[in-house]
Amino acid sequence: MKKFMLIVVAILSACSQKAEEPTGTAPIETPEPAKPVTKEQDLVGTYDLQRYNGGTSTIVIRADGTYTDTLSNGATIGSGKFTLKDGKYCFDPESDQVDKAVVCWTVGQPDADGRITATDPKSGHTVTMKRQAEPTAPAGAKTTTM
Repeated sequence: MKKFMLIVVAILSACSQKAEEPTGTAPIETPEPAKPVTKEQDLVGTYDLQRYNGGTSTIVIRADGTYTDTLSNGATIGSGKFTLKDGKYCFDPESDQVDKAVVCWTVGQPDADGRITATDPKSGHTVTMKRQAEPTAPAGAKTTTM
């Protein structure tokens, strides 16, 4: 489960795309080359995770350095702390979980669709992750502050 969470984190960091200036009459969009993630804050968000065994889950990485990995039925399959270490995404599960070992994933560059592939160097398992789109406010919605 830890491995899956790490992969999700990797996908989150590489999901941005940049539109290039049009060259002619039709606009052309080209993905921006991935920038290395330099701090945990860059990875804050929600990611869709495709596991090596075909399963899927959603991982949320928070600004406080914690993560939660859940299945589509809402069951939590992992949670704990997330850090970057030597350019790898490291997941440190909470102490009450069965597999308590920290797992650090090697992360590749995002593909044209923003999917990131991550590999657990110990097991060789590979997962893909993609950042979910940020929710947008409905048209005409007012924002308020307290």
